[in-house]
Amino acid sequence: MSLALLGGSFDPVHRGHLQTAYDLVELLGCDQLALLPAAHSPLKHGHAASPQQRYQMLLLGLQECGDCAGRITVDRRELDRPGRSYTVETLRALRAEHGPQRPLYWVLGSDSASQLDRWHDWQQLTALGHLVIIERAEQPLKAAHALQTWLDRQQCDKLSQLQATPAGLVFYCRVSQLAVSSSQLRENIANATALAQWLPTSVAQYIDQHALYR
Repeated sequence: MSLALLGGSFDPVHRGHLQTAYDLVELLGCDQLALLPAAHSPLKHGHAASPQQRYQMLLLGLQECGDCAGRITVDRRELDRPGRSYTVETLRALRAEHGPQRPLYWVLGSDSASQLDRWHDWQQLTALGHLVIIERAEQPLKAAHALQTWLDRQQCDKLSQLQATPAGLVFYCRVSQLAVSSSQLRENIANATALAQWLPTSVAQYIDQHALYR
């Protein structure tokens, strides 16, 4: 009964986010995947849409989940927690809720993994769950030596190992990548560029109704 966790700004959520979520559910064979919108990331300088707006857009976007409906959810705990969003605190809360035996997978991209040693209490992460790193051909993992050594020491190559233990491993995977980013979309919206191919219809309508990113 594994649980995968995919954090992010989702400012706004787009088809690339949703496709990654679908692919991870199938690839990891997890029973549930939770999207966790961050409130105040220590490594970012604020968000263009409010926390509540980003949460509402995620709910709208998930209406397009199709066959994965019910297995992909939104967890708003970081939005409701005051102060900055630290992944280690989120994992501690989730581990306390789900007990010591349930496998927890924290998913992050290779770009974020390259900066893992800047995260709060980063060396405690694998004591609480597994790290699943999405490799990108155009953005290979470039970590400092100490961080790379730490990742290599805990790396596993077999999904069965990941599924058999609750925490402690680093697993690399690849999923389909759409050529889109939230920052790119915000720029497109500001310039009144067509968005239909990248945004779920209901999300595009919400952005228009609330005049976001203008």
